Amino acid sequence: MHQLLLSLAPYITASKGCLAYEVLRQQDNNDLFAVIERWQSIEEHRLMVSL
Repeated sequence: MHQLLLSLAPYITASKGCLAYEVLRQQDNNDLFAVIERWQSIEEHRLMVSL
């Protein structure tokens, strides 16, 4: 799952309105991770999600 999320980074960061995309993984437990996305607006995020 971690590699899949990392592979999406170029697609997501190229989307209009995307300010940042990070995939974080806990150092002592590789099964725990978080995805942080920052967008200019809720509307631009919704447009990307609806594609």
